[in-house]
Amino acid sequence: MPPRRAPWVSWRRCFGGSPSCVSLGLALTLAFFVTLSLLNGSGGGVEEDRLLMERRLAELQSHLDHLRALDKEKSRAFVELRQQVNYLSAMNRTGEMRNGTRIMFFNNFSLTSNDLALPSIYDYLPHLLTKTPVGITPAIKIAPVPRRNVYTVIGIPTIKRPKIGYLMTTLRSLLENLSPEDKEDVLFVVMIAEVDGAESAFVQEQVAEIRGEFSSAIDSGLLEIIVPSSTWYPPDLNSIPSTFDDPPDRMYWRTKQNLDYVYLMMYCQQRGRYYMQLEDDVVTKVGYMGKVREFIASRTDGTWLMLEFSSLGFISKLFRTADLPMLTEFLLMFYREKPVDWLLDLVFTVRYCNPEKSVKQCRQTINNHRIRLKPSLFQHIGVQSSLSGKVQKLKEKDFGKQPMHKPHLDNPPAKVSTSLKAYQKYTLENAYKGESFFWSLLPQAGDFVRFDFDPPIRLQGFIFRSGNQEHPADKFYNASVEVKYVADEQPAAPPSATEADAGFVHITTFTSSGTAQADFNSNSDRLVSALRLIVHSESENWLILNEIWIRFSG
Repeated sequence: MPPRRAPWVSWRRCFGGSPSCVSLGLALTLAFFVTLSLLNGSGGGVEEDRLLMERRLAELQSHLDHLRALDKEKSRAFVELRQQVNYLSAMNRTGEMRNGTRIMFFNNFSLTSNDLALPSIYDYLPHLLTKTPVGITPAIKIAPVPRRNVYTVIGIPTIKRPKIGYLMTTLRSLLENLSPEDKEDVLFVVMIAEVDGAESAFVQEQVAEIRGEFSSAIDSGLLEIIVPSSTWYPPDLNSIPSTFDDPPDRMYWRTKQNLDYVYLMMYCQQRGRYYMQLEDDVVTKVGYMGKVREFIASRTDGTWLMLEFSSLGFISKLFRTADLPMLTEFLLMFYREKPVDWLLDLVFTVRYCNPEKSVKQCRQTINNHRIRLKPSLFQHIGVQSSLSGKVQKLKEKDFGKQPMHKPHLDNPPAKVSTSLKAYQKYTLENAYKGESFFWSLLPQAGDFVRFDFDPPIRLQGFIFRSGNQEHPADKFYNASVEVKYVADEQPAAPPSATEADAGFVHITTFTSSGTAQADFNSNSDRLVSALRLIVHSESENWLILNEIWIRFSG
């Protein structure tokens, strides 16, 4: 009789990644946590315990679905590799391996076999057959600490807008309104989608600006930046046949948008349990991710396909990452035929509607699987659309009012002055005290905003932000920050930026998002007597200074 195998030998195979063992592990994990939940009741009433248990079960079921999706992906990759090895071995045995044979199988291009050809992304984007792996590999990927298995991945596609961009305002709102706890379990992925890829000057400028202002978020793994390769896009993108009588520029815009969304979803699919799609021109409420978590937990039946946290466009649509393969394939099938929001509506119609029922019944059925939280957590702030010439003024009516300025009450004592004409009550004095923002009429070359410190200060850093959510275009466009150090006890020059004041030193310029900031060595002994913001060219817009923060030591 053969010796009995030690029980841990079989378990050892499970840790090697056997799909069946992974499924068994998932079932045991779910059973363990359900039992643990039963033992650790809330201590409240029966009804309260029941509701709590339903939420816990819903969360565990969602996590189980995510793990099953990962298991499925691993199984698919294993089958794919095995088929490729068998196919190549067969060709080698029969002498069919010729110089002309495509070596694409080594690069995991398709699941082709001798008898059955399975569909793949190359059926929808055949130009990638000769471009892979370059075509599906990001041309730029900035992810020093790649995160995996987070709770929510938030994808933000962005492109160059004709006049004004909103991305930096969006990122600032998302990061500042995120609780410390959620920062550990969220991943933001910004995709800069320009057809020129890494060669685009706009891409290089945008990457530098994001890295400059959000370096800590990038270094911690909270924020990643990707740029698709230029070869991701089909060569006929500029000549897509028109549907619904759309002109060529709109056909190009909406077709590229479909491909952008698909690329971003595929990149984010294996990074977390849930995926939220945002746009690059939104702001959010404080603590928004906590409300997202609560809403997910409240859907105890688990039958939803999409949760919405805004009623507009493709803003804040949340899916299980396990459902993204179905969604991306649907978008790819019809990316040339219809815009992305129409295709999203069709996903629900095709999946849930009975053609023998009425339109009203169809809508009622869809509402069981497409559920919106009210009031909205996100507000659309963009006016200038990414489609040239299109103005988009849609707003969430139930979002509520948000602060239009960020006050700082710890600025140093200073005499403030400006050559700009203030609008109504929005004076520089009130802005410096944190009571409102500063709003002025059209800036001209030579206009200034100045702060004279008495006594002089040791400057540790500063932040000046212009524009706000309602008027993002009212910002500094061509302006810089200068400081004047105390030297030889010379008297300060009069507060006029039109003369060549001796002693002022250039520190930094305002970025395209209308922000200027700097940090200095806190041990510096150099005293600063004045600081000024100076305009170098005429502006077409008014000016809003919504944040003034001058950090100092005595």
